[in-house]
Formats: sequence, C-alpha cells, structure tokens
Amino acid sequence: MKTSEHFALSQWLTEYPIDATYEGILKALRDERNTWVAEDIDVWEVVENHPLDQVADLIEDTRKHFESVLEPSIDKCMIKHFDITIYKHKIELIFDLTRNIWYALHPKYGQYVSGEIGRGRFERNHNFLTIGTREYELVIDCDDDQKHWESWSIFDIKKQDYLPINGKL
Repeated sequence: MKTSEHFALSQWLTEYPIDATYEGILKALRDERNTWVAEDIDVWEVVENHPLDQVADLIEDTRKHFESVLEPSIDKCMIKHFDITIYKHKIELIFDLTRNIWYALHPKYGQYVSGEIGRGRFERNHNFLTIGTREYELVIDCDDDQKHWESWSIFDIKKQDYLPINGKL
C-alpha cells in the first residue's frame, strides 16, 4: 500500500485487515450488501452514522488530497544526498530541490557552505567552494527545457577542468 493509501484509511477507519489491499477495502465498503457494516472493518465514531459507500468516498478524497499536496516531495525524493571525495577531502553534498538550496558539508572540520540553486531562474549556475587550499565551482545544470534541475558537477578553477565527480538530481 502506498503512504497516501495508509494515511487515508487511518483517517476514517479504526480497524481493517492488515493484509487487505486499498482497493479491496474500498470494494468491501462500496458493496451494496454492506450498507452499514463490513466484516473486519470498523469506521471512526465521527462517521459511524454514514453509509459505508460515503465513507469510501471520504477515504478516496483524502487519498487524492494527500497525493496532490504531499506525495510529490515524497515520491520524487526532493532531497538528494551525495557523499563525494575531492582530493582526499570527504564532502557531503545535499540538494533540497523543494526550497532550491544546496549544502556542501565537510564533516571532518565541521564546516559547511550553502547557497540558492538558480537564484530564481532555471539556467546553469556556478557556486564557489574552497576545499583545503583549492578553489572549485559547484556547477548545477537544468534540463534543456529549463523546467527542472538535472545534474551537478565540480569544476577545478586552477586546472580549468571538470573533476570526474558528478551526479543526477
């Protein structure tokens, strides 16, 4: 069962078979033989005077609302985490695509730097990083249609070349 389905069921039911499917529970609630009572399914007190097909509609509406509001960030994993090594320096890169913020953490020294992704526009952007005594750019690219962030890479300013470290967002 999806998170949204568990959530919706738990909002309107106090008990249902643990091994039942979401579709199976809704089917049992909508079965015309089960107008007021369905075997192994108990509704919350607040809806106990409603016909079960109405309770099924409430459950389905709750699931749809949950998915429209919350699931994009859950299913598409809007926070991306990468553990990378740049010349013996272990760095954690974190991209929060919901808030368009990136973080580079250097856990050994307890240091971090952060910045805004794109600064309000979908286009390639360069963010300066100093790791040890060297300077780099964290380059974040968008897709060709300029609709979402696609990838990141590290550019060595001194060597004027990209490091073989990159990732998909």
